[in-house]
Amino acid sequence: MRKRVTARIGKFGRATSLLSLLWLGCSGGEEPNETQTTAAVAHSLSGLDLRQISRFQRGTQEFQEVESVAEGLGPLFNGASCSQCHATGGLGGGGVLRVMRSVCVASDGSTSEPAGGSLIHLFSTRPDIATARPPEYCSAWNSQRKSTPLFGAGLLEAVSDETLQALSEQQPAEVRGRVAWIVDPDSQQRRAGRLGWKAQHASLRAFAADAYRNELGVTNELFPDETAPGGNTSLLALMDSVPDPEARVGAIDSLRDFMRFLAPIEPASEARSGASTFASIGCASCHVPVLRTQATSDLPAQNAALYSDLLLHDVGTGDGVAQGAATGAEFRSAPLWGLRNAPVYLHDGRANNIEEAILAHDNQALAAKSAFESLEAPERQGLLEFLHSL
Repeated sequence: MRKRVTARIGKFGRATSLLSLLWLGCSGGEEPNETQTTAAVAHSLSGLDLRQISRFQRGTQEFQEVESVAEGLGPLFNGASCSQCHATGGLGGGGVLRVMRSVCVASDGSTSEPAGGSLIHLFSTRPDIATARPPEYCSAWNSQRKSTPLFGAGLLEAVSDETLQALSEQQPAEVRGRVAWIVDPDSQQRRAGRLGWKAQHASLRAFAADAYRNELGVTNELFPDETAPGGNTSLLALMDSVPDPEARVGAIDSLRDFMRFLAPIEPASEARSGASTFASIGCASCHVPVLRTQATSDLPAQNAALYSDLLLHDVGTGDGVAQGAATGAEFRSAPLWGLRNAPVYLHDGRANNIEEAILAHDNQALAAKSAFESLEAPERQGLLEFLHSL
């Protein structure tokens, strides 16, 4: 059985106008109501010992904590806590919040990252001084990304680099994925990325630290330097007077522990009538049903039914933003466990249902999409029911 931790989210009874704005950004513009402010449940992996359960509980609290400006929030940010935008289907889920990424496009089609980074934030602690906006000095290409679910993230972290490399080598050339080789900011070692839309991180500690600095604006041990708005350090000095690093020592470890011990979403039913169709039309080439993890200091070796190869592919849905080892055309194959909880689909939420998401695929996924389009109605329905059960 999975352990349950009840986490109170959406504490807006005495919220400031700033936090009210945050809720509107994360909920798609709806005012909070009784349903939205009820307790969310976080399920831990089974088999944890008491010390690990305690770490998970501390991580759960850290994940919910609403940061203040005095504690380092901002000056530009997308949320005041992790839980505000990771709660669909339970604490740690994805969400409907979409943030903007922007790149400068040259006349020859090449792209470059704007000063201050590609992330265009939703909010500012000092809107009287500055707000985030796409660069005005270049021809900018803007795209959106929604919050990713974090369920089962500890199992993704525990898949070995060697497993991912071997998987890439075994795939047919026409659908072969690339290992996202990056330098892990935590270990300073060359590792295979597997976390984030672009597989830009290999470890949960680095993933947490990056989100803390870039999404909340809270600097920390791994990322101690604040991102200046538009690259303007003079403007940063006017907007942020909290000494760096701003996070308490150990905060990113607690966030890591929450994600490491967070259980994946289990299938809604045992009905698997569409699973064979999923494999036969080629979906399982990239959305590999099961990967074997390696034993770590915290978790035993086990099978992870994630439905992903965690590799980079060009399936025609690219956003033009190069990140980590990924080109602008590539994304990591998104894990499909918990798919039924997604309110919208694809990285930017452009697809309103699973069928629309499948039909948006192209390039390396063209053959699978074409096979899907050729299915008889009963087979297609069975496949969609299978995906809705994940």
